[in-house]
Amino acid sequence: MIPAFRHMGGKARLRNWLIDHFPRRGATYCEPFCGKANVFFAARGRLDFDHWVLSDVDTRFLAALLAINNKDLPLAVERSDFAAWRNRAVRGDPVALAIEPRITFAGKGYSAGFSGSSGTHVGYSGLAYRRAVTEAQKLLGRDEVVVIERNWLDTLNTLRSGDFAYIDPPYFGMSACYEDISHESLVARLNTAPFLWAVSGYSSPLYENNLSYAHRYTCERNSEIKSSNRRKKTPVTEVLWTCY
Repeated sequence: MIPAFRHMGGKARLRNWLIDHFPRRGATYCEPFCGKANVFFAARGRLDFDHWVLSDVDTRFLAALLAINNKDLPLAVERSDFAAWRNRAVRGDPVALAIEPRITFAGKGYSAGFSGSSGTHVGYSGLAYRRAVTEAQKLLGRDEVVVIERNWLDTLNTLRSGDFAYIDPPYFGMSACYEDISHESLVARLNTAPFLWAVSGYSSPLYENNLSYAHRYTCERNSEIKSSNRRKKTPVTEVLWTCY
C-alpha cells in the first residue's frame, strides 16, 4: 500500500506520471515543497537514492505522523466531533494534526470545515487511515530520510551535482492557501543549479520563456474535486519542466 493524504495540489493522482519522468537514481532526492509528501511516498519504492530530504515552511503534518501511536487515531469522526478536533489541533495535538487531511474539506485544513461522506466521497474511516499512517511512518522513519522545516531557497542551496530536486511550488498566478513565493527568484535559481531538477506548474510566459529547461511534459486532468461538481469539470493541463 502506497499512502496518500488529501491536499489541494497534493499530486496523489499525478505522482506516478511525475515519477516516470524523474531520474532513476542519484545521491539525494529532495522536495523543497513537500506538502503532505504524496510524491515521496510513491517515489521511495520506485527510485534508488542514497538520501531523501523533505522540506517545507510547515512540516507539522509529517512531524505529527512520526509522533503518534496509531492506536490513538479515532475509529470514526462525526460532524459533531469536528470542533473538538479543531481545538485540539490549535493546541498542537499530533493526532488532531494527523487526521486533518481526511476530515477537512479537500484536505485544506480545519478552517475549511468538515468533510464527511458525500456522494462518491467516503468520509473518514479509522481502520483505513491507520493503515495509511502505518505505511507512511515506515517510509518517513528510516535513517536515510530527513524531514526539515525550512524555506525552499535554503533547501535548494544545500544540493550539489548528483542530487535531484522535485519542485512543486504554489503555482504561478494562482491563489492558494500556501504563502506565495517569488517565481522569478525560483526560475533564476534553477537556471544556475548544479543539480538535476523537475518543476511542476501551469504554462505561463515566465516559465516557458525564462526557465532553461531541456524537456517539457504535459498531462491533462480535470478540476473536479467532489462528486457534486461532476457536471462542472474544467480540463486543466499540468506541465512538468525538466533540466535533463
